[in-house]
Amino acid sequence: MSQKSNDIQKKTEKTGWLPKNENIRKQGENIGFQEEYRLKPAVQADASAMATLYRQEFKFYPTPLHMKSYLLKTMDSNVLYFLAEKQGTILSLASAEMDPTNKCAEITDCLTIPSERGKGLIKELIKALEKELLNRGFRSSYTLCRASSLGINAAFASLGYAYTGRLVNNCKIGNGFEDMNIWCKMLKKNRSKQRIN
Repeated sequence: MSQKSNDIQKKTEKTGWLPKNENIRKQGENIGFQEEYRLKPAVQADASAMATLYRQEFKFYPTPLHMKSYLLKTMDSNVLYFLAEKQGTILSLASAEMDPTNKCAEITDCLTIPSERGKGLIKELIKALEKELLNRGFRSSYTLCRASSLGINAAFASLGYAYTGRLVNNCKIGNGFEDMNIWCKMLKKNRSKQRIN
């Protein structure tokens, strides 16, 4: 584990979301992506299966991801969806809500079906989203993720995101209102500052 990841984990341990347990710490480390899985940008033909998956996994969610029409509408706007599948079945997905004006994006809508958790799928999806955002000239990304979800917090910490705080009882998600952790990352340095002689 890199010194940077170590520092992030020490900081997050102090905030209370990551227990001091070696096995849990290792959960965020690189697991290695298996060849049987396939990552791809979601297309309109995927919307129905995506809506079904969100409906099955979340009793409450801040946006109507359980509606195919909503997913199709957001696909045509500034939301980029990526998914991981095996033999044509969607197992995990995430999105980036892009702000083209400010060149930043929120990594959100992360979900992995229970039987596939712990295999690093979300981490690979986040990396794929970051790569696409960089290709589009975006400078930063951030997320608001459930403070109670160890896996998603560990994924962002291990990818170099900085923990910047917690919003208490902020979001109706899962089974009710939950605390949300905020994580931020610079994807690339601002090169607008030119050297003056």
